[in-house]
Amino acid sequence: MYNNIALLDQQVGKILDELEADGLLDSTIIFFYADHGGPLPRQKRLVYDAGLKVPMIIRFPHKQQAGTIDDRLLNFLDFAPTLLTLSGKTPPEYLQGQSFLGENQPEPRAYLHAAADRFDGFTDNIRAERDRRYKYIRNYRPEQGYYLPVAYRARIPSMQELLR
Repeated sequence: MYNNIALLDQQVGKILDELEADGLLDSTIIFFYADHGGPLPRQKRLVYDAGLKVPMIIRFPHKQQAGTIDDRLLNFLDFAPTLLTLSGKTPPEYLQGQSFLGENQPEPRAYLHAAADRFDGFTDNIRAERDRRYKYIRNYRPEQGYYLPVAYRARIPSMQELLR
């Protein structure tokens, strides 16, 4: 695991070095985030916090906002309107997300909605709504087993050990 972290650090460092060499580092906003949870149960593709709460770091030019923490409820749908806003464009009305940086930000949302439907060859039907303190989860297929044997997950050594 530590080798992977070191490799990631090297790759991010290389990108930062290239931006600096090209004279772009001080005019570039960098978003660094995980995709959507790990591959184990209750993580990737599911509505549980282990799959919804992902790390994100934003680096602004000239160390603006360095060291600050923002605890708003954000969604990956928010990235498109945020990038448009940061580039000086008005996000179109049909976009589902809301800008979380830049000018004319809406009030922070009170609730976040999530869904789990398709898992490769399997389907499920789970919905969730959360606020800062609570989460409501509705499983529309309670008769279906919790563990869905998704092929890619079954090949992960730690998952094989859990199943054993």
